[in-house]
Amino acid sequence: MLILADAGDDSGLSVGKVSKILNVEASFVTTQSKILEKEGLIQRKTSRRDGRIVNLSLTHRALEHLEGLAPRRDSLIEFIFAEFAPGELDELSGKLFSLKERLEKARLQVAEP
Repeated sequence: MLILADAGDDSGLSVGKVSKILNVEASFVTTQSKILEKEGLIQRKTSRRDGRIVNLSLTHRALEHLEGLAPRRDSLIEFIFAEFAPGELDELSGKLFSLKERLEKARLQVAEP
């Protein structure tokens, strides 16, 4: 839900984009979004351009719920990242991304016959 909230796009994001951002399979996003749709938190709409694409967006109920959680979320984020000096978090993110890429390359090399 936070991915959709952060996108700030009223038309929503496709299941494919959400799965890419979260680095999970699209089938996982589809399953979870159907659960959230039943709870009245997400709207699922088939794209008018391409019937294979499903766009996800937050309902007013979800937006109100997230708004109520914002102070707690901000406090938690502040606590978690309190020991990082300016720029250190960006540096860490870059190193983690680099590590992820190297692990993927290593996995592919091991998989080669």
